[in-house]
Amino acid sequence: MKTEKLITEKGKSYWANNGAYSTLLDEKWNELVPSSGNAETLHGELIRCFGRLNYEFGNNGNCNAINFTKDTCHSCCGDGYEERDCYSCDGGKIYDEDTEEESDCTECDGLGYTTENCYNCDGDGEIEEDISIDDYYQDMIDFLIINLPDSTSVENLQDFLVDKNKGYSRYKFDENEMAIYNAVGDAVGHFILNNPNNSLLNH
Repeated sequence: MKTEKLITEKGKSYWANNGAYSTLLDEKWNELVPSSGNAETLHGELIRCFGRLNYEFGNNGNCNAINFTKDTCHSCCGDGYEERDCYSCDGGKIYDEDTEEESDCTECDGLGYTTENCYNCDGDGEIEEDISIDDYYQDMIDFLIINLPDSTSVENLQDFLVDKNKGYSRYKFDENEMAIYNAVGDAVGHFILNNPNNSLLNH
């Protein structure tokens, strides 16, 4: 008889070690996951794949899991800066009504424009074009998708990883982002409780 699937509550997470199946996964990790390389059983490899993905997010912000293809920023032609009309003067000169004389604008040194970091690339000179998941982590995602009967949670995680609006240095690590990983951990824990631990040695 299959057990009912547990769902990790919002505010809890496998990263904080209080996910719905955290105790189970920790015990099975110690039992089934080697210190290096793939596990020899289905349960062990499911736990290893989820654990590595969860760790890479929580500890490294996915900096190793995501690859970016960059291209020259077309706004600044790769220079990293833009010239903008000075907002303090009219062509580099300031008119003093009291003395009726003109002098160089101190804001732009009389140039009539200022040089600032490019708005589009923030001074980097390059912009992110394509985003992809590193093969090492993609193999883990593929293993989870193939072996979990309902792989929706893993597919959602995959979409999360290639979301251009997120990515390294832009994650919030809030309960909504953690919930994406929690759903995978819940799926793995539920599967382990309800399915045999087949050997992978002959696969």
